[in-house]
Parts: sequence; C-alpha cells; structure tokens
Amino acid sequence: MNEILQEIKSVQGVTGVLVLNKNEGVTYQVTPVSFPKQGLQEIGTRLSRLAKTSLTGTSLELRFENGIAFFFNLDKGAVLIFGRPGMNLSVLNLVLKSAFLSIERKLSKEGEKPLFREEERSSFFLDKIYLEHLVTALNQIAKIFKEKLGTYSVTQNLRKSKEEFLIKFDLLQNFFVDNNGSVSLIRGKEEETSSDLLKAFALWIGHFIHLCSVQEPEILTDIRGLTFGLEDKLQMMGFYETYEKLKNA
Repeated sequence: MNEILQEIKSVQGVTGVLVLNKNEGVTYQVTPVSFPKQGLQEIGTRLSRLAKTSLTGTSLELRFENGIAFFFNLDKGAVLIFGRPGMNLSVLNLVLKSAFLSIERKLSKEGEKPLFREEERSSFFLDKIYLEHLVTALNQIAKIFKEKLGTYSVTQNLRKSKEEFLIKFDLLQNFFVDNNGSVSLIRGKEEETSSDLLKAFALWIGHFIHLCSVQEPEILTDIRGLTFGLEDKLQMMGFYETYEKLKNA
C-alpha cells in the first residue's frame, strides 16, 4: 500500500495521502513528518465518518486557506489527498486511474468474488465523477446563455447540438434536455458509462456554444470563463485539453 501512496504523493503539489480500509477501519497514510500524530488521528476519524455517510462513488473538493483536498469514496476504501493550490491536477488524474484500481485490489479480501472486474469498477467510479462534473458544467453554461438568449433558444440549441453527435455517441441518448434548458441524466441510466464520455461532452458543449454565438455574437465563448468555479475539477479530468484539441481539429 505504501508504494501506491508514494506514487500519488509524487505528483507535483500533493503533500499527503490517507487511505481508509472501510471494512477494517484501518488507515494508511503518507504525510509530512511535521504533521502532528494527533491531527492524523482526528483526520482518520473524520474520514471514516465521511465514508460511512457518503454514497460509493462520491467525490468532494475541500478548500482551505493554504491548500486543497480531494475525497473519493471507493467501494472498499476511502481516499483523502492533500495538496497545495497549484498541484498538477492533470497528472494526478492519470495517476489516480491506476492507483484506485491498486488500492481496491489491496483492500479486497482473499477469495472474495467481485461483482465485476476490478478494472471495470475503477473505470466506473471515475466515469461517475466525470459525468457529474460535465453535466454541472453544461448546465452552468446554459444558465449564463439564458440571460442573453432566453430559455427557449438555449433549450433548442442544447437539443440541436446534442442531436448533432447522437449517431457517433449513442451515450448522449441517456441525457434529457427539459423545457427549462436544463440537462439531466435519465433515471435508470446511471451505470451506463463510456470511455467516450469526455469526448462526447466536449463536442456537445463546443457545438452548443457555437450555435448560441451565431445567434448572439457578443456572448462569452471562453470555455474557462463559462465554467468559472469548476476549473480544478474539469482540469483534473482532462476536459480542457480534450475540448481544445477537438475545437482545433
């Protein structure tokens, strides 16, 4: 387990990592020597409480005066990552994809049969996080555009831009655009994720912005400005990089 934690901590800006075995109540950590033992015990207790009261797949971003932390509630464990505000989120995201898989394997009991392969479990967990952030981002952009274009035009543009990519990405059928110009995941489709999720949403959002800008050339089209407040989460999952690549393709 220590090797896995050290790998996460090696990411630029990460200062500490705690992992909780939810079945045994045991914590593993890699933290600075200067970190007080009593403080670690208190954090471990709070991590355990948070893991018990949160659904599997929950992720939280916690901000402090001098740092930032990310909480991930996995199937068998819970992970808390501490870091400085400037931590490399893109690299962290790549490291976590394999780290989550390794952590779950370490915490699995011998002889236990998983509900599905560990690779699928890790991927599914990350996809759930991505989906939540992407829907939030799209709805935030839509809300901004409603002030200039009105609800009807925004709703129509959301639907048109979605239909543009339905053939290539049938996963977009799982999302509903209501008459108020809000996007939501259709109930019962929560577990239908895809590795194309990020690309599909980048194209959907990009085309939606284009359609709205044609109607109102003066509206804001800068993707980072439109997703203000969500930058860290979207950066961590590689959204901006994917968006720019597809935009310039």
